[in-house]
Amino acid sequence: MNVVKRGKGRPPSEAVKHLDRKQTVKYYREKNNVKNLTINGDLLDRFNASKSIESEKLGYELKHVQFLSILLNSLDNERSRRDLLLDRKKEAERGGF
Repeated sequence: MNVVKRGKGRPPSEAVKHLDRKQTVKYYREKNNVKNLTINGDLLDRFNASKSIESEKLGYELKHVQFLSILLNSLDNERSRRDLLLDRKKEAERGGF
């Protein structure tokens, strides 16, 4: 059985070449502006259940970031629709449109 050996991979950039693992993680978190979000208990169960339902609808497994993005986009769309309806109602009361 032939085993394909992998090479060393891409060499580290000059910025992280001299850093240990912990410092490297910290460097990339700051560079990419990574923030952690903690969800516990019932809220986590609801989040995972909703994420799996949405994943089934789409036909592929969503990552947490993807699902959170979908939630925020739908919330923004809902707010926009509500604001538009309120604007139309105000215009109708003033005799516009």
